[in-house]
Amino acid sequence: MRKHTLFFLITATISLATVTTGLYQKSDYVQPFPPELDVIIQDSTNWWMQTSWHFNVYGRPLSQVYEDFNLITDSLERSLDRVCKLFKIRDAGLISWYGLPGPLDSSGNIGKAYPEFGIVLSTYNDTLRHYATRQVIQVLLSRTWGTPKSPFMEEGVVAMVEEWVGLDQNRQKVQDVVANLAKLGKIPSIHRLMADFDTYPTNQAYSVAASFLNYLFNRFGIAPLRALYILAKPEDFPATFEKIYGHPFPRVEQEWLQTIK
Repeated sequence: MRKHTLFFLITATISLATVTTGLYQKSDYVQPFPPELDVIIQDSTNWWMQTSWHFNVYGRPLSQVYEDFNLITDSLERSLDRVCKLFKIRDAGLISWYGLPGPLDSSGNIGKAYPEFGIVLSTYNDTLRHYATRQVIQVLLSRTWGTPKSPFMEEGVVAMVEEWVGLDQNRQKVQDVVANLAKLGKIPSIHRLMADFDTYPTNQAYSVAASFLNYLFNRFGIAPLRALYILAKPEDFPATFEKIYGHPFPRVEQEWLQTIK
């Protein structure tokens, strides 16, 4: 019975994935750009654009993006290739990457993804060369796996792939963060982290989620992780987990904890 349930869930997951090309999804309805993105896209006369295998790279004429095009596309293509090989993704499609000279919003964000449009915005200038690979992975997985229902899954899988969390002086290896938290006895329960993800310090939340999901990936493979990615919700996470994996969630969580102590 569990095998039949797992097959149904994974089949349903695959059927939910949408194929995109360039900026738009192939569907009957194309939603309008949000206002902050529309301003950037419509300002087409002030953009220089060059294409690589999987990216349309946009920058201001004679900007640092223009100067570093080969460096940017090399980094982006290598990151994309790594994810595609890891998750056996055959067609990544085309992603539009915009390099802006300053912060993307009033909060000072330097990377932002718009998966429904296949667009990534990144701050890129002569002092801050940010590639926004995290956002590129989010666009790729949304396009090929589907839209997750929780930041735990979305951010956790990306951190699992990158193996690092934080920026600049706060940059740390996922395994180092988790090992330190384990020594201090501060590993939160997965169900609690799932429910209150945004209330935890970023490096802690991303690292613990990445560690747990990496354990699932190495033990059970891609297909159930992909199903969990788009079906898991905080309110019924243990039940959904058991339907997909065929194992009680508390037992698997304890088995994962034994590997990090």
